[in-house]
Amino acid sequence: MNPEPDKQNPTYEMKIIKIDGENAIRRLCALQLNYNPSELEVSRKLKRLFKYLEESYGSISNVRLYSKGMSLQPIITEAVYHLFGKKKWELNTLVEISNKITQCSQVDKLDIIISLRAFLFDIPVHYWVDFTYSENYENDLIICQNLNPNFFKKINEDNIKKIGIKPIDLFLLPRNKKLYLINLIEEIFEDFQLKVVFDKMRLNPFYEDNLYIFIKEHNEQFSKNIIQTYKTRNKDVNYLLEEAKIEHQIYETCFLLARKNKIIDYWVNIWGQSTNYKDPTLIEHLIVKWKHT
Repeated sequence: MNPEPDKQNPTYEMKIIKIDGENAIRRLCALQLNYNPSELEVSRKLKRLFKYLEESYGSISNVRLYSKGMSLQPIITEAVYHLFGKKKWELNTLVEISNKITQCSQVDKLDIIISLRAFLFDIPVHYWVDFTYSENYENDLIICQNLNPNFFKKINEDNIKKIGIKPIDLFLLPRNKKLYLINLIEEIFEDFQLKVVFDKMRLNPFYEDNLYIFIKEHNEQFSKNIIQTYKTRNKDVNYLLEEAKIEHQIYETCFLLARKNKIIDYWVNIWGQSTNYKDPTLIEHLIVKWKHT
């Protein structure tokens, strides 16, 4: 004699919830930079999901009664984010992160704020030099330029971790909140009259060469070799962009984006790595004519 089916936990509903739940769990893991969760991790989270649904709705069969449409996916996704996402993202409130920024400014932890700014701009490998209290501009610049991109990214990551913020916390912030925090940081920079120079052009030739502009404005602080190195870099980027003939467009085609990425990769191979700053003569052998096609 076949056992009677469990009306409170029908098999077909449990199968659907398992599929939707597993998909939602894997999507959330990817957002949290866990791109390959183990089967054991997914299985444990599914078990917690079923328990949560039973406690919240009385039984698995009742879940569909609370679903607004034919699909269970929205209600399952909401449950997954509530269980496994909210605690990890509760820092993502404007007030909490704003308070952390203000606290850092009050205890002179400006390097943390600068690194935070890098992630708000979605540029974690963000070269910057703080000349505010510098006694030797050239020495500080040399220390910065001798760091490879991966190491500089780690510096920025470690800085924001000191105040309990992870890169994913900032990555998932809505754009309007990012802009608010960026404006808050800019106000702090103005209040403290900071001399922070961002060398974004080092890894992307389409940015303005702010570092070279700063060096020209304070040329008495730098040696002829340093000035010549960055003058050469500025000349190279102007030559590259002139030959590439990339026109600004509101909507960029896939072909244009591919060309720009190719140019960025080419530029990083020339001026992105620290070895080229240590031996500027290498640049002469790396610069080749970029032909517009």
